[in-house]
Amino acid sequence: EAILATLSVAIEIDAKRLAEDVLAEVRERLTSEDSGLLAAHNIGIGVPLFRSRIHAEVLAVSGTLAVTELLFDGTPFGGMGRDPGAGAWFDVASGGLILNGEEEPGNGE
Repeated sequence: EAILATLSVAIEIDAKRLAEDVLAEVRERLTSEDSGLLAAHNIGIGVPLFRSRIHAEVLAVSGTLAVTELLFDGTPFGGMGRDPGAGAWFDVASGGLILNGEEEPGNGE
């Protein structure tokens, strides 16, 4: 069972870098069909989504300095992680990934 989820990440970006480029790379790193942490076939059925893994993926992108806020479905992502329950997974791709207040750019262009 897919559980629609929205993940909102506020990221501090190095002023020497173009924010749009850094955010595009973060989005790709999180949602890439091949290796993205949040891609449907990578997220795992019944597997918790851990805040430390989200932080690690974001901070692995050159130009990111810090994750300043992490929200899950509009509320602070507290604790170590969120558990979808047996037989379920979080569908962030359909629910939404928001980076620095922006949903995926380019929709409708």
